[in-house]
Amino acid sequence: MRIRPARAEDAALLLELRNDPDTRRYSVHTGVVTEQEHRAWLQQSLTRTDRILLIAEQDGEPIGTVRFDLENPNDREEPETWELSITLAPDKRGRGLAGPVLHAAQNHLTEQRPVRSIRARVRTGNTASLALFARAGYRQYRTEDGFVLLELAP
Repeated sequence: MRIRPARAEDAALLLELRNDPDTRRYSVHTGVVTEQEHRAWLQQSLTRTDRILLIAEQDGEPIGTVRFDLENPNDREEPETWELSITLAPDKRGRGLAGPVLHAAQNHLTEQRPVRSIRARVRTGNTASLALFARAGYRQYRTEDGFVLLELAP
């Protein structure tokens, strides 16, 4: 398992993962993203200091992506809380890869930045993700608008 920063060349892969029907069903924003919208988002994402966008690879093949967004980047009282989003390629789901991807991405984050906690927002019906985060030690701290909010304090 290898985690690396995303690059502009990953645009097609990231768009494909983002627009996958199952990914969209469980996302905060469920609509289809156009290529133009995605390219603008990716260009901005790659230069932001409050976002870390990663690609997970196995045997040199991309298998998923993890994004960390700094919550409240201007809040000096809570500058080290990150929210994550994880997506595996459709053909890699159900193979026990999500846990190692999550673990590797968390390690990457904690090696690069100060981290007080990591949070995740999971749709209530997404039982696979809820189980993944429970196994990884995340604890529910709230529910809101059809989402379970989870947190891990590394």
